[in-house]
Order: sequence, then structure tokens, then C-alpha cells
Amino acid sequence: ATHAQEQVVVKSHTLPAYHLISRHLALMAHMTLRHGITIATCSILALCCGALTDLSPTLQQNAALPRSAFMAPQMLDRSKEMRSALEWALGTGYAAEADFVSRIQDKVKPTWNSLPKSSRGLVDGRSLRSIAHRYFMDSYMLSIEGLDPLQKGNSSLSVRLIEEHAPNYARRMLQGEHLRAGFSLEDVVAMVVLLEQLVSENVRETLTDVMYPRVLLPQDGLDRATMLHLLEENLLSMLLHDASAIYAMVQMNRSLVSNYIEDWDEIKHVASSHLAAFEHFTSHSPVEVDGPRMCGTKSWHPLASSFSFDDAVTVATSLTRSFGEYMQGDCSAVKAKLMDLDTDGTGRVKLSQFYKAALAGEWRFSESKDYLKELGALDESSSWRGPRVIIANYLQAANNCAVTMSHFSLCCRNECEAHMASLEASLGTPTAEPELLLELVANLTMQEPEDMQRISGLRGQLMNIAEAHHGKVPLHGRLFAQWLHYAFPFDCPFPHLKGTTSDISPLSFGLKSIATEVDMYSQMAVVDDHVVPNVTSSENVSIEDVFTLWHHEEELLSEHVHLEAPWEWHRRSPISVVLVLLVATVLTFGARYGFTGHRGKESFPAEVCQTFKSHLV
Repeated sequence: ATHAQEQVVVKSHTLPAYHLISRHLALMAHMTLRHGITIATCSILALCCGALTDLSPTLQQNAALPRSAFMAPQMLDRSKEMRSALEWALGTGYAAEADFVSRIQDKVKPTWNSLPKSSRGLVDGRSLRSIAHRYFMDSYMLSIEGLDPLQKGNSSLSVRLIEEHAPNYARRMLQGEHLRAGFSLEDVVAMVVLLEQLVSENVRETLTDVMYPRVLLPQDGLDRATMLHLLEENLLSMLLHDASAIYAMVQMNRSLVSNYIEDWDEIKHVASSHLAAFEHFTSHSPVEVDGPRMCGTKSWHPLASSFSFDDAVTVATSLTRSFGEYMQGDCSAVKAKLMDLDTDGTGRVKLSQFYKAALAGEWRFSESKDYLKELGALDESSSWRGPRVIIANYLQAANNCAVTMSHFSLCCRNECEAHMASLEASLGTPTAEPELLLELVANLTMQEPEDMQRISGLRGQLMNIAEAHHGKVPLHGRLFAQWLHYAFPFDCPFPHLKGTTSDISPLSFGLKSIATEVDMYSQMAVVDDHVVPNVTSSENVSIEDVFTLWHHEEELLSEHVHLEAPWEWHRRSPISVVLVLLVATVLTFGARYGFTGHRGKESFPAEVCQTFKSHLV
């Protein structure tokens, strides 16, 4: 009867035994409803399920990657396609890259654990996109176009890098039924590995374009000077990607580079250091450089007279991935200057002070008021405080991305991610009690008196969020992100309502992205007759003074409401499983004897029927 119900494919090295019992238990529940099988039989199965739970860690030791517990045939087909994508990215012998894949899994798993999931234990497309986006931003400060879930449109997973360069079966994973079905942890890891390889392939294309004017072919050997020149040209093409006219000029006259890239000599030194590191590593290690097919065939060795094109791709890819760490120093310097200009401790700088610094020589602070507003970096919610630049939003905006390519950008690190990652690792659930969150967030601060006072002052807002969500706070919603902004005003960007801002680059916005001196002086001439209190030290400032930008509208990352499926009942005690099945039996007899929820003196109350509909899968 079990096999007649549906076809189940079980692989012993990836499937815990208690899941098999749980699945049979689910089918027994179904047959109880259909055929009246006794509750005693289900009770025995429930006890077996509880007894086998402790065996699962042993049976899981050989699992290379966790997969969703049970997959319908289309899910199994999709898993095969994901493995095909892995094979394409890592080579057919990708088991040799197990350490690389394992490290990715370890990095994304805490976030995965804390995300809302469907009854099958799968996340939706927006959650998949969020995990991948956070992985690349945290690892390389790399923002891949289409991954950021805050971008407009979430009905499809439109990632240009995948659409234009990945195999067809990889693209199918993000469309139609596959997208609606949801994604397992294995799917997430495969997605990240695929993107890792696509970034490397993108660098390969750029290097090929760089070689063309020099009449070089990929099969040509490269001496060290040529190799270094290619690396520098690759960096130039990245840094001046949005300025093709300037790039053409500096190619004709290399002495002009310093006029447009002030720290060019230091950047060249970074490229030279990466090449030296590659030489040292390759000559001392018999193992391939870590990553998906990064080295290809390792052709260079200390006695070789030249480098191969694959060697150039390896070093250039490593340079691209680590260049974000180099530019983070500049991001930190900008943040420090803005914090010095913040007299309130609210994570905001008066626009007049912002422009005053620009006129005093800080050329970075030159964005126009309209452009800052479009980026979501301007707070105009208080008429008596005047317009203010939101520090965290300004740092995360497109104007501070040092590199903007056709498929990805290198941007300042989102320092709020460290706080979120700590909370996710501590909780491991998509929602949390507000009191527990207050305790955990307080532990993330420097424990300075003003920090503790600020967190304590936010208690009411957190309670309101929990009240709107049946007593718990969703970690991956706009309201909690908004709360984190006020808890960590220098680290966490303010989450504007969807569609009210954009991540448009200065080049796309046009000449109006830059404020003229007339605009700056005009803004500085605005007289502020009000004395702004010190928010961080005053205990008498009203909530309206601090939370003028606060919106009560929620926007959740995922719409999943987790309803436990029967095969997830291994987390419950056997008694609770029996009780649930007993309820199902009662409902069965109720249906047989007319208690259907329809109007009549023998029917259940409507609210009771609705409750059962909401909580039984």
C-alpha cells in the first residue's frame, strides 16, 4: 500500500532512517483518514520514530551534502540538474573539491537554518537570492546583479551572470516550476559554487579582451612582465568600466592614469603582490589553488620560462575577489569622516555639514541632494532638523562601489551583516521572542552606557513588532531591519519601503548626480534656528524626535509560513505525534458522521474548522 501511494527514492548515504519512518507515518496518517486504520498502529510507528531519532547522526556521517528529506519525482530531477551544474563548475571529478564545497556549506548554513521554509523544508527564490548575495558580499564585497533581494521585482530570479553564461539546465533551475517548488540547502550551495565559477569565467573573458590589442592568444606563453601588464590592464578595465572614453585615453598614454586613479601606484603593487603570492604558493604546494577550477592545469613552476593563460585567469580571479578588502580601507576612512560630522550619534550628518566638508577638500562628498534622495541616503523626515545624510545608507549606495562591471560591482561591506550573522547563529530560527533579541543585541554592543541606553530605549518598538506577528519577531523582515538600524545607526542601513529608492550608478543618473558649488553654498546658507538635543545622552527626547523616519509597514523576505509536515514530526515526542493523529482520527469520524463544518446544529463552529485548516498539513 505504501508503494502504491507514491514512488519514493531513498539513498541510504544521504537519508536519515527516522525520515523513512516519518514518511511511512505520514502515509499511515493518510490511510487513517481514508481507510480507518487504527490509532494503535500509528502509535507503534510513532514510538519507532522516536527510538530511531538518535541513530540519525551516525547515518548522516557519509552525507556529502544535505538534501530535502523527501523529494517528489520533479524534485529528484531538479537535484540531478543541480549536480550537473556542480559538475560543470568543478569538473566531473568535483568530489575532489569537497573541502571547497564544505566550506561554502558551513558559511551559508547558519543563515539557511534561520530562514522561513515551506512544509517541505525548502526556501523560496527570494531567500535563495538573499543567501547568495550575502555570501558574496561578506566573502568578497562582490554585489552580483540580480542577487540583491531588495531589487525591484521578485517573481523570478533574474541574475544576468547566470542567464548569459550558465548552461541551460542551470538557468532552468531558476524558472517556472523549479522556482515555485523551492530550494534545499544543497541547491543553495550549488548556486554559490556555480556563481563562483561564473565570476572566474567573466574574468577570463575580460582578460581575453585585454590580450586582443596586444595580438596575444590564450595559448601563447606569457613572460613575467607581460603577465603583470595583463593584470594591471584587467584592473584598469574594472576601475574605468563606466568611463570608456577615459579608459581609451589612458591606454594611449599610461602616464594619465594617476590623474583619474589617485592611488594607482599602490594598486599596481597589489597586483604585483598577488603574482608573487601565486608564484610562492605554486612552487611550494602540490595542491591546486582553492576554488572551483581556479587553476585549470597548473602549468607554471619555478623552472618554467613563462606563464599560461590559465595562470593569468587564476591570479586575476584571485585579485578580483580580494580587491574588495583593499578598497575597504577607503570605505572605513569615509565612514570615520562621516561619524566625526555626526554631532547627535544618530548615524546622520546634516547635509549642510556634508557639503561644508566637500568644499573644504573632501571631494567624495559631492553627490547632489536629488541623487542622495534617489539612493535612499537622505533623511528629510524632520522639518526642523533639515535634510541629513544617512551614514550607513550612503556607504552602501552605488556611488561608493569602486568597481562596476556589467554583471557585478565591488562595494563597501555591509557591516550590519556581522550583527545579523551573530543573531542567526545564536537563534537558528526565523523568529524570536523580543526579550531574547534584546539580550542578544545588547551583547553585540560595546557595552558603553550610551549603547545600553539606546538599546533599552528601543524596547517598545521591538515589542510592537512582536505584537504584529503573534508575539515573535521575524528576523528577515523590514521592521526588524529598521529596528537594527536604530540599534546600530552607523552599521545598519535604513530599509526604505520597496520601490521608493534605487541603486542607480552616478553615470546612469547623469550630470545631475554631482552637486555644483552653487548648490552646496545654497544648502549651507539655510539657517537652522533650532538647537538639536544630544540624542545619545538625553533621557527626555521624545520618540518623535528620534524615529521620524520610522514606518510601520512590514515587508518579509519570504512569505513562507512554516506548517509542520508529518515527516517533520521527528522533532516532536511520540506522545505529541499520537495526539496529532488522534485529532486527525476525530476529524475523520466527524466527517463520516456529518460534522463537516457546514451550517446545522451538529456542525463544528466555523472558527474551529478554520483552525484545523491552518495547522494541519
